[in-house]
Formats: sequence, structure tokens, C-alpha cells
Amino acid sequence: MGSSESGHSQDFQNTWGALRRTFKEKLVGEIPGAYAKAFDFTKLLDMEEDSDQEMDELSEGLVAVKLTRETKIRIRRPWSNALIIKLYGRTVGFNFLQNRLNLMWKPSGRLDYVDLGKDFYTVRFSMKEDMDAVLKNGPWFIGGHFLSIRPWEPFFKPACASVLSIALWVRLHELPMELYEAEVLQQIGGAIGKVLRIDTHTALEARGRYASLCIQVDINKPIINTILIGRFEQPVIYEGIHKLCFACGRIEHKKELCPFTIKGLATPVEGKPVSDGVEDGLV
Repeated sequence: MGSSESGHSQDFQNTWGALRRTFKEKLVGEIPGAYAKAFDFTKLLDMEEDSDQEMDELSEGLVAVKLTRETKIRIRRPWSNALIIKLYGRTVGFNFLQNRLNLMWKPSGRLDYVDLGKDFYTVRFSMKEDMDAVLKNGPWFIGGHFLSIRPWEPFFKPACASVLSIALWVRLHELPMELYEAEVLQQIGGAIGKVLRIDTHTALEARGRYASLCIQVDINKPIINTILIGRFEQPVIYEGIHKLCFACGRIEHKKELCPFTIKGLATPVEGKPVSDGVEDGLV
């Protein structure tokens, strides 16, 4: 190869390398603050801080214990750096969850775990920096199952609590290359829910190229299975959904137990039915 050809080859490699770096830089994996903003962590100790009111009449067998404002503040202050967690879709033992979270979160300080029942746990951080890191680096998954996180709250009762939203990974297979840009990917994902993270690694794989987005979705609403981008229809594939109703498209129950169908028919009350099949990556 002559010097001229060698020079052209080197220029091409440098240009292509620069283009690849630029392309990769546009695919931002971490969206600063997205996870913490997606969940409400503002109501910690200000709930019912006033002193309990006097009650005029109590029914027979009922007595009242009144707490002052100062008492409420004092007994709640130790829980200001605590979270309530639940592994969605799977029941695990206390020791397993504790060991797994310690390995994942790698806290600098001590973590105190309390089993609240109904698969809910309280995690109290001795260092606020550790709790902030958990929120910043979320969402978290254990064995493909979403770890639901909420702030500690007074009078939390597991039997009455529920998980209203979860984070799911969605894949956009065969997405046109010009759409592989952070701002565009966030806009596309925003049509499904709040975008928490963009997986740059899977997006850049040479084989089976696809964009992978972590999105917060409302489990009580039908999931989106297709996005119309201009005139282009983009299928949406969900990862790790273990309970999905193919009648109404909602998460948390199976088709045979769907409360949104009439007389067991597979016609949804609202929302578009989801295609029934493992090949779609939904189960």
C-alpha cells in the first residue's frame, strides 16, 4: 500500500473513530436526578406535625392517646434517613434481601433493616450520603425484579399499602439509527412514562442493535405496546414482566383474573389489547 493510500486509510479511521465517540457521547446512560424526581421524597416528617386534637366523644371500647407536636418531631427524627422498600413481583427472605442490598449499595455507613410484614422493609441509613447515593443511582433490580422505594412515612401500615408505579426496562428493536440520540430517546420513552435511564451499552451492540430504556410506569394503566413516530410504528418490548394481563394490558394480574373484562371475555374495557405471546418478550 502506498503512502497516499495509507494516509487516506488513517484519515478515515480517525474520522470514523471521532464519529463513533460523538455518537456514544449523545447516548447518555445516567439522567441526572431522574430517579429521585420520579418519586416523591418530599413528605418525610411534616405529616400531621401538629398536636393531636381533643376528641369530644369516643365510642365504647375506644380510648385516645394524644401526642404533642414536640413528641411527634422527636420520635420521627431518627427516621429522616430511612426508606421503605419492597421487591415487586417476588418474595425473598430477610437475610437474602439484606445481603443483596449491602452488596449492591456498598454503603459507607451502617444500614439497619426492619421487617414490616407483607414483604415491606424499612432501611435506615446512618449516613445521609448513602441514602442520597441510592436515590441517585436507582432504579434498582434484584433478579430482574424492580425494587420499589418510597420515603419513610408516619403510621405506615403494610396491609393497606400498595405499589402504584414500577420501573421497567423496555426495548426498542430496529429503531432507525437517526433516532439514537439522548434527547430523542427521552422523548420517545416519555410517551410511555418517566424515563429514568438509557442503557448505552445495549444501544451500541453490533448484533441485535436496540435501544433500552428504563421507564417508570403506572401499573394500573394499560401498557403501551406501539409508539407512532411520525409515520413509523415502533414496537415496544417489555422485560421482566411476570404478571401481565393480555386482556386489558395492565400489570399485576393475569388474564383469567382480570377485573376489567366482562363475563370473562377478553375484550378490554379500555386500552388496546396486548398481543398474546412469549415471542413478544412480555412473559
